Amino acid sequence: MEQIPRTRLEEIRQRFIEVGIEALDTGETLELLLYYVSPRADNHARAEVILRKYDSLRNVLSSSVNQLKTVGGLNESTAVFLSLVGQTGRQMFLESMESRPGAFAAVPDIGRYFMELVRGQPREAFYELCLSGDTFLSCRAISEAGQEMVRSAIEGALESAADNVAICRRQAGGLATLSENDRALSQRFRDALDIIRVSFRDYLVVADDDFVSLTETDSKKRPKKNGVIISYATF
Repeated sequence: MEQIPRTRLEEIRQRFIEVGIEALDTGETLELLLYYVSPRADNHARAEVILRKYDSLRNVLSSSVNQLKTVGGLNESTAVFLSLVGQTGRQMFLESMESRPGAFAAVPDIGRYFMELVRGQPREAFYELCLSGDTFLSCRAISEAGQEMVRSAIEGALESAADNVAICRRQAGGLATLSENDRALSQRFRDALDIIRVSFRDYLVVADDDFVSLTETDSKKRPKKNGVIISYATF
């Protein structure tokens, strides 16, 4: 491959140093990232190939190492680096919410937190968010095995001294949908938490770029446009 002239990379790098990432377009940002892993490669061409497959930088950095390795020209070191950058940014977002008092005041706040928490995970899983009012206490995965899952949620609420709890089911792929099984399971959580006098805040189903809330669905609060429910990914 023909090596990209140093002057192009220097110009991109200098704009980043002087202004920040907002001075770069998506392709330039990815090209600069790739340069620090493989400085001798044609990273301009590689960035174009990657973006053609993933459409956006967010999709690239949200992908797993194994997914990124399927892109032509990406070795494992480059895939690990890109995945690490994405996961670092996601962890920073989660920590920012967790440390901010009142960060979980509204359903979209809880939904965005769960979306970032499970982003890139390929399998169904359940998580429990423990809160004091609207402030974070803890979040952890809970067992997927029937009654054990409900028991795990109770233990988590007691250990955190939570006064309210939200449950998330990670849905693998597609638009987030609430099933009858979700409704039945949410009632089991609610009944169990009532016994220990902990409020059941919400039950959410989270897909790749969308989530649906049981409380908003039942109260018909989820926003619509022309009669169609709006994905929170568009907010």
